[in-house]
Amino acid sequence: MPRPAQLPADIGDFTGRETHVRHLCDMLVQGGIAASSPGAVRIGTTTSDAGLEASAFRNSDGSTAVIVLNSAHSRQAATFSLRGLRAAHVTPYLTDTTHQLSAQTPITVRNSAFTATLPPRSLVTYDIRS
Repeated sequence: MPRPAQLPADIGDFTGRETHVRHLCDMLVQGGIAASSPGAVRIGTTTSDAGLEASAFRNSDGSTAVIVLNSAHSRQAATFSLRGLRAAHVTPYLTDTTHQLSAQTPITVRNSAFTATLPPRSLVTYDIRS
């Protein structure tokens, strides 16, 4: 297979936001809140929502962190199923152009699931504790 002769152009709407993009990338690589817990293990996640990317980690203290990136230019509603987890509330932490891991209002878990709306172009870490 021939090697590309030229790299693709930069994404236009991230121009000038290198610090923010670097922070988001670091969080994805490190696992956001999960990375701060020694012994965190990545666990399976799936999503069928276009524009959303998700990762999840089980921490050594028994808590779970689900990290979701909304790369869309619009708000995205998503329902999260917590199979095998018992939690009454989930605490979201928002990172976007004006927030950096800012705790948001806790979300109530009903029937082992919760629904949340992710702001456009944001990274949200959901802290799930039994």
